Amino acid sequence: MRRKIDTVKSLIRSQPGLLQCPLCEAGLALTEPNSVACPQGHTFDLARTGYLNLLPSRKGDQKYTKALFEARSAVYQRGLYEGVVQPIAEAAAGWAKEQGAGEIRILDLGCGEGSHLWNVASQIAGGSIEVLAVGVDIAKEGIQVAARNYPGPLWCVGDLAKAPFAPGQFHVLLNIFSPANYREFARLMAPEGLVIKVVPGERYLEEVRLALHGEGAEAGEGDAAFLFAQHFAEVSTVEVQYRAAVDANDLPALVEMTPLSWQASPERKEAFVQSGLEAVTIDVAVLIGRRPLA
Repeated sequence: MRRKIDTVKSLIRSQPGLLQCPLCEAGLALTEPNSVACPQGHTFDLARTGYLNLLPSRKGDQKYTKALFEARSAVYQRGLYEGVVQPIAEAAAGWAKEQGAGEIRILDLGCGEGSHLWNVASQIAGGSIEVLAVGVDIAKEGIQVAARNYPGPLWCVGDLAKAPFAPGQFHVLLNIFSPANYREFARLMAPEGLVIKVVPGERYLEEVRLALHGEGAEAGEGDAAFLFAQHFAEVSTVEVQYRAAVDANDLPALVEMTPLSWQASPERKEAFVQSGLEAVTIDVAVLIGRRPLA
């Protein structure tokens, strides 16, 4: 069986000009035995488990733990977010068809544990379309889970505010339940590319929110669509709302996966786990934009 690190090295070799040093912005190339380096001597390591660490120093919110990403992986693999992934994959595949492209390069900024990128890429791949999928997140714990579960994409630890990729390399940028840096998005996307951002609506996981915090807890990102429209042309929105079935085995992971639990009392979290809830509400807006506005 081929080692994961060898798969990553082969992918990097096949994409010259893709990676950019986060310190000096020069190009990065493979060096032996298991690193990438720029002409200035800045060096970054490939992990044997199949990811590339391009973060100059340890950053990130330590609340985003391995346990949180493992919980998200468990929930996502149960299929609760299939209705969210579908319009993203359709938009990306539609772009490839519109452009007559034989290749589509997708970058997920804030990819976490990788399930959404993997599912989108899997739905597009096949036939005449070749997919290059790249995921980046500042949380190494999330990237470690992604590399373990989904070999194939290029998984990178990196800072979204200074993404370690050369300009104009990606046809589709994904930003799913993650902070945005629109200046970086404009730098990274190809001239005719798409940016697809997913934001929670007012009813998103309302059953979890009400159980952990009671009535009056805020939900959604009310200004996200407005801000998005200030940065991109030809903006369209797909509203997605449905009830996703869950069972008792899903409830501990639902609590663990969300920041909603961070300020909740242990008693409320335990009550939710024991509640016997049978479904949760998925309510999101899929924002799709083209051509950054000056």
